[in-house]
Amino acid sequence: MREDLYNDFQFYGLKANQEFTFWPGGNIQLGLDWEVAEGELDKEFSDGKKEDWEGPDLTTVSPYAGVSQLLGQRSSLYIIPSAGARYIGHSEFDGEWAPHAGLVLGYKETRMYANYSRGVVYPGLDVIVFSETVIPPLGQSWKDLDPEIVDHYEIGVQHRFCPFAQADVTFFYDDGRDRYVFTTPPAGFSYKNIDDFEIRGIETTLQLDPAQNLSIFAGLTWLDTDPGDLPYAPDISMSGG
Repeated sequence: MREDLYNDFQFYGLKANQEFTFWPGGNIQLGLDWEVAEGELDKEFSDGKKEDWEGPDLTTVSPYAGVSQLLGQRSSLYIIPSAGARYIGHSEFDGEWAPHAGLVLGYKETRMYANYSRGVVYPGLDVIVFSETVIPPLGQSWKDLDPEIVDHYEIGVQHRFCPFAQADVTFFYDDGRDRYVFTTPPAGFSYKNIDDFEIRGIETTLQLDPAQNLSIFAGLTWLDTDPGDLPYAPDISMSGG
């Protein structure tokens, strides 16, 4: 029986941010993000029958804070250490902390940097609509999911060759866990956090500023993943604009 399927998802929120400089070279940043995702699904069959589904509102509230300090002068030798953290509170899942830290060592037009940050990805409305309308045997298993966590490490160097040309090279490593999937028979229908993964990569970028109101950039990224068939992780990707 032919059917028409309509999805109507909406995302909205507010972001607030304030920076403070209470002492020379120091910077304190405080902020709060509030985000909401809501959606509904409508099916219309050729015999006139209709099915409607309305999902719960998924709300996240994320306060965060960070501090950095410039030591030295940017015109010569300088160091910038930084650190901070974000807390993500979710209306349906457990809250998570996302810390970050970094160190920049610079001399005139050259910068070397090392950074760490944690990314948190929560299941979205897709897992709920699959459970409640598309594959009902999944049941309420989505409520037992944990968010996907990725710890990101990178080191790199940036150099400005002249006022209109700058290049970067970055080496990075991602350690991910709790990727969510849904299992099928004979294991049974359910959502589970089962996949861990690693990504190693190199990214190079070149930026040219030939005129005051014109910037040209190009980037090239190589990835090596474990497992090797990790989705959305091409061996090579290119960008430009």
